[in-house]
Amino acid sequence: MCHADLTVDAWLALSDDAASRTANAIARDVDAELLSVTTHTYERRPGRVALFERDGIRYALVPGGTVQLGYDADRFVPTLRQLDDFAVAVDLYSVPGRSIGFWPRRCRRRAGRRCPPGWSLSVRSTPTHC
Repeated sequence: MCHADLTVDAWLALSDDAASRTANAIARDVDAELLSVTTHTYERRPGRVALFERDGIRYALVPGGTVQLGYDADRFVPTLRQLDDFAVAVDLYSVPGRSIGFWPRRCRRRAGRRCPPGWSLSVRSTPTHC
């Protein structure tokens, strides 16, 4: 399979060895250095990330495929943290509407499955001192 046709499902289904070989092939094809291929879990879902560097810029592999975008605003119930974050945004950025009801209506997205193409994403990380 051409890596341009790589989907997220196919990427996650690869063995660790096959994922490393695929990432190495991508690095060769785009004249980049493969920095790492790692696995992780987020919200009880497994994932895999390949990081590349080219000309001093770091990129992450973002395979294509069908994904669920948006949410059902009628069923959305914000967490306490989201309510606090929204209140801070209202104060800091003069966001109109002081009620949380404004948020899901204003930010409503039509939920649905979409199939974006695969692409590479440049990421810049800066050290934080906690």
